Amino acid sequence: MSATIKQLRERFYDGSISVKVVLSIPHDKLLESQVYYIQIPRVAYLHNYVETILRYFGRYRDEDDFETWFEFEGVPVKW
Repeated sequence: MSATIKQLRERFYDGSISVKVVLSIPHDKLLESQVYYIQIPRVAYLHNYVETILRYFGRYRDEDDFETWFEFEGVPVKW
């Protein structure tokens, strides 16, 4: 295997992406939207990180009225 192919494989499989998660706050609350940044392996499933993300946002959410979904450019992400 040539060095170039090996380097490409390493960059693809060992790479990661930066993810910015924004907690949308209802307009009737006086809080600013909260942001969480996380580095996720490129070949990982976002669903595997939901618990970590929800734990971070736990102090900002109301248990009685809370829905979770991810979206990209305004379009919900299937998961």
